[in-house]
Amino acid sequence: MKVEWVEKGRLEGDTVTVVFPTGRSWTGFPKFDRDQEGVWLLRREQLKALPAGRPLTALDTGDFSGMESVDRIRKLLRATK
Repeated sequence: MKVEWVEKGRLEGDTVTVVFPTGRSWTGFPKFDRDQEGVWLLRREQLKALPAGRPLTALDTGDFSGMESVDRIRKLLRATK
């Protein structure tokens, strides 16, 4: 996934790998497309089913918002500092 900016945290480079379930049996988890644009709230998970290296995940339906939510999310992040 190509990253245009980081609001909180640090990133080396301009891309990240995000791991998410894609199978039909994984209901209730968000699914993403390669060229999807938006705001992701990513975190490092330590789950046995994930590849080594603590990859980034967005496993909650609230972990993604469309670009129309950028200003609202920025305000929320500033309020938590």
